[in-house]
Amino acid sequence: MSAKHIQKNLAVMFTDISGFTEHSQTISRDALMERIETHNSLLMPIIAHYEGNIIKTIGDAFLITFESPTNAVQCGLFMQHTLNGYNKDKPLNDQIHIKVAINAGEVSVTDNDVFGDPVNVTAKIEKATNPDEIYFTEAVFLSMNKAEVPSAFVKHFRPKGEDSNEIKLYKVVQDENDTLYRKIVTETHINAEAVKERAEDLSNMARKEFEAYQRTLETIIESQKRSSRLILIMSLIGVFLLAALVVIGFKYMQLNGKSEQQSVIESARAYLAADNPSSARELIERTISQSGETEGLNSVLKEITSHEIAAALSEARSLINRGDPDNALGVLEEKLPKGSTTSEIDDTKSLALSYIKARDMLSAGKCDSARREIIRVFGNDQPEGIKGSLNNCSAIAEAVKLLETGNVRDAHEAIAVVSSAFGDRTNNRQALGFLTDGLKIVLFDHSKREGSDKGRSELDSYRKRFVNISAWDEIRREVDLGGVWEYTTNTQLRRAFGNWNYSSWSETMRRLSEAGKDDPEFTWRTGVELNNVRKRLHYIPGTGMWEISEAVRMDPSLVDMHRAELKGYLEEWIDVSRSYVKEYRHLVNTYYYKEMKKRLISGLASKDRHERANSFAILAENGDSSEVGNALAFFKEHFDMFIEDAHMMGKEQWSALFGLHMSQEDYTGIRTMIELTLKDIEQRKGRWYSYTNSSKILREMLEDLKRIQPDHTSSFI
Repeated sequence: MSAKHIQKNLAVMFTDISGFTEHSQTISRDALMERIETHNSLLMPIIAHYEGNIIKTIGDAFLITFESPTNAVQCGLFMQHTLNGYNKDKPLNDQIHIKVAINAGEVSVTDNDVFGDPVNVTAKIEKATNPDEIYFTEAVFLSMNKAEVPSAFVKHFRPKGEDSNEIKLYKVVQDENDTLYRKIVTETHINAEAVKERAEDLSNMARKEFEAYQRTLETIIESQKRSSRLILIMSLIGVFLLAALVVIGFKYMQLNGKSEQQSVIESARAYLAADNPSSARELIERTISQSGETEGLNSVLKEITSHEIAAALSEARSLINRGDPDNALGVLEEKLPKGSTTSEIDDTKSLALSYIKARDMLSAGKCDSARREIIRVFGNDQPEGIKGSLNNCSAIAEAVKLLETGNVRDAHEAIAVVSSAFGDRTNNRQALGFLTDGLKIVLFDHSKREGSDKGRSELDSYRKRFVNISAWDEIRREVDLGGVWEYTTNTQLRRAFGNWNYSSWSETMRRLSEAGKDDPEFTWRTGVELNNVRKRLHYIPGTGMWEISEAVRMDPSLVDMHRAELKGYLEEWIDVSRSYVKEYRHLVNTYYYKEMKKRLISGLASKDRHERANSFAILAENGDSSEVGNALAFFKEHFDMFIEDAHMMGKEQWSALFGLHMSQEDYTGIRTMIELTLKDIEQRKGRWYSYTNSSKILREMLEDLKRIQPDHTSSFI
C-alpha cells in the first residue's frame, strides 16, 4: 500500500553542523555522539518551543517543517543566539557552528517524510549559507511577519539545475545593537518544563536517525572493501569486451559498404548536433593527422569552426546583455578557434570594450560621458545591466549636487533619490555613503530643532529602514551635536544659575568629546556649535574654545582652512577669564599675533579688566609690553589677578611689567603694596591671608622686582 500524500503549505528548514564531516574523522565515535547529544540538548527545546517538526536527519543535517514562516525564522535566530552563547568560552575544537536555510511553499507530506521543490531548493540554499547565518528565500520574506524579524537582502541566487530560476536570498540580521533583534533574544523565554516531553521526543528521534545513518555508512564502507577486488576483475573483462566490440563494429561498417572517413564525418556531425563541437573537432583533427586531409574532412572542419564561432559569440553577447563584459571577453579568448577573424567577432569585442569603458566612466561619476558612449555603441537597445547602472549613476550625481548645499531639505531629497534608485536595503558602497551623509545633515537638524531624545528616536527609525548602513556611530554623534541646541530653548537656562541641568549637559559633552577624540574636523565643529550657543544664550559653561584649540592641536591645517573664522572667534574671546586662557593665548601667540597686535594694544584701554589682562599678557609674552603706560597704575588695577589667578597674570607677566621703564615713585608704590600685603598676611588679617600660596607668590614677586630694577632697589628707603 502506498503512503498517503497530503499537500500543505509549510516552511521548510535545513540545518547543518559546519565542519562536522572533517571533525568526525579526528575523534572517536563516542565523542561524536557526545557532540550530537550536546547539539540536540541545546536546540531541541527551541525547535519544540517554536512548534517545529523534525522530519528526518541526514547525518548532521536536520530537515524541519513549521506551519508558520515567522516561527521558522525566529527559531533559526534563537538557535544561532543560543549557540553563540555556548561557543563563547569554548575552545575552537569544542564549539558548535550551524548553517540554517529556510524556504516556504507547497509540499507533499507523508507520515514520515516531506517532498517537493521547496524541499529541494532549501537543501541547495543550505549549501550557499555561511556558518552562523540564517538565510531564507523571498517566499519566506513575503509570508512572514516582518515586524517580528530583523532581516536584510543578501544576494540573488540561482540553484543548480537546468530549469532553476534566480531567487532572492535574505538573512536574519544578528546585531546586538538592533532593537528588534535585542527584543527577540531578551523577551524569548523557553519554558523547559512545558516543552520537555516534546523536546525529548525530538531528541530521541534525532539520535535514532543519526545512529541508523552511522550504521549505514559503516555497512557501505565494509561492502566496498569486500567488493573492490571483484570490481577490478570485472573492469579488466570490460576492457577486453570493449576492444572486441570496436573490432566487430569496424568490420561491420566495412561489410555494409561504409568507408571509415564517412563514418568519422557522420560521427563528427552527430557531435555537432548534440552541441559538442570540441569532441567533433578532436575526432576530425585526429583523423586528418592519421590519414591526411580530404575535401570532406576539411568541409566538416569548417562546419565545426562556424559552430564554435556562433556558440562563442552567442555566449559572449548573452554575458554582455547580463552586464558581464569582462567574462564576455574571456569567452571570446578561450572559445573562439585560433586565428578566427570576422566582422561579427570584431563587433562583439567592441561592444564588450565599450561596455567596460562606460562602466569605468560610471564608477568615476561621469554619467553624461558614459551615457553618450552607451548610446553611440548600443543605440536605444541598451543592456539591462548598463541601463540600471546609468540610472544609478544619475541618482548619485544628483545626490552629490544636493548634498553640496548642506541644506536639510536638499539632504532629504538626496536620501529619497538614492533610496529610489538603489532601494533601502542596498549594499552599494557609494549609495550607502551618500545615504550616510544625507542622514547626518537630516538628523543633526532634527535634533537641533526637537532635542537629542527625539533625534535618537528618529535615528532608530532610519536604522530599521537602511539596515546595511554601518556608520551609525558617525550619524549618532550628529544627533548629539545637534542636541547641543536643545539648551537654547530650555527655559531653565533663563532662570537662576542653580537651575542648570549639569548632569544632562555633562553627559552630552562626554559623548561629543568621545566622538571627536580622533577626528579633528568633528572636534572643530563641536567648538563652533558651542560658540554659537554661547552667543545665543550669552552664557553657557564653556565657549567652544577648548574644542577648537584641541582640533587645531590635532590638525594645524584647520587654521588655514578656517583662518578668518578663527580670527573672529579669538577677537570675540579676548575677554575670557580663567577657563581656557591658556588655550586662547596659545592660539593667538602661535597663529595670529601680528594680525591682532593692534587689537591687543587697544584692549589695554578696555573697561573689562580681563580683556586688559589678556591683552597685556600676550603683548608681554611677545616682548611688546611697553604699550601699557603707567606700570604702577596697571599693577594696582590687576594686583588681585597676580595673586589669585596664575592663568591670567602669572610670573611671566609681572616680570614683563617690572621690566618696563618706571620712576622711583612707581617702584616705591609697587614695592610698598607688595610688602604691606605680606605684613597683613603675617598678621593673619586682610583679604589675602587665607588665600593658598599668597605669601609665596608675593615673596617671589618682591624678589623679581628687586632683581629687575636694581637701581631703584638700591635707592629705596
